[in-house]
Amino acid sequence: MYTLIPKREGIFDDLDCALTWHPGTANMTVNFRFQALTAIEFYFSGRTSHAGAAPHLGRSALDAVELMNVGANYLREHVPDGTRIQYQITNGGMAPNIVPDNASVYYFLRSADRKQVEELEERLIKVAQGAAMMTETSVLWKIKSGCYDTLPNETLNELMYTQMEAAGPMVFTQEEEKFSEELRQTVDPSVLAAAKHQVISADANKILDPGFYHNSKHFDITMGGSSDVGDVSWITPVGQIMTTCAPLGVQFHTWQATASFGSSIGIKGMHYAAKVMALSAYELLMDQDGILEKAKDEFKASTRGVAYKSGIPSDVKPPVLNSDTVPVSTI
Repeated sequence: MYTLIPKREGIFDDLDCALTWHPGTANMTVNFRFQALTAIEFYFSGRTSHAGAAPHLGRSALDAVELMNVGANYLREHVPDGTRIQYQITNGGMAPNIVPDNASVYYFLRSADRKQVEELEERLIKVAQGAAMMTETSVLWKIKSGCYDTLPNETLNELMYTQMEAAGPMVFTQEEEKFSEELRQTVDPSVLAAAKHQVISADANKILDPGFYHNSKHFDITMGGSSDVGDVSWITPVGQIMTTCAPLGVQFHTWQATASFGSSIGIKGMHYAAKVMALSAYELLMDQDGILEKAKDEFKASTRGVAYKSGIPSDVKPPVLNSDTVPVSTI
């Protein structure tokens, strides 16, 4: 949310274009799309009572959460292919012998585009309201975050690929290769096999791939993750790359990824990305072949006249306590 609210407030509106990167297991242009997402938390309120002595007097907020989750799981059958519904119970009550008067559940909703996510959000709210009705509780909800699907820009990605070629391949030491092999040994063999089978841009036989890849067929693929880069890509043309910061088979959001991203391998990948972005920015500033206008024309065609409107409602503020004070220093 911290990065999405500035987009909602128009901070990026005057950009000609943007360049970005993400750590990965290969050096590649990000030609595939990420999904749109809404993060929404539901808060149920009921009536507490002693669960053993007077359960009939209670109206369980936790029952409402669990019934909502059941409804959401049945909803999975009736959503577009590729849609993701993920949740976590954030408050389940105090103790088993107390009927909880407050409970909450946090949902991530993902789909191919912003429209599909917003339609899914409306349907899930109805599920929550139904759960509240069944349990004689009440429910409120709050949007925590909401991002767009990404719009890859082939013009900018091709530019970044040519700058990868100009920068040359990455070079890894024997110690880094050894570390990578040891790290991979901590990953379940089935995960490694699946990663090798699913690899989209890399040499599946290399643990640390120093090469670089640009696959135009990926423009028709939508991946399961989400990124706030999606919002920027609906405001201005965006070029994006990934760089080798971890060995093939290491999954994002795992301790193995943290270990590798924070090692010399990850630092090299970061520096390589910085070099490619700097070279690309130089070419855009020179703009000898009118590449910026080409990127803008492609952006207009991709957005199809749809104006960006933030997925975060205007009344949602950053999660900062009002009592917090900003330290001010004088020089």
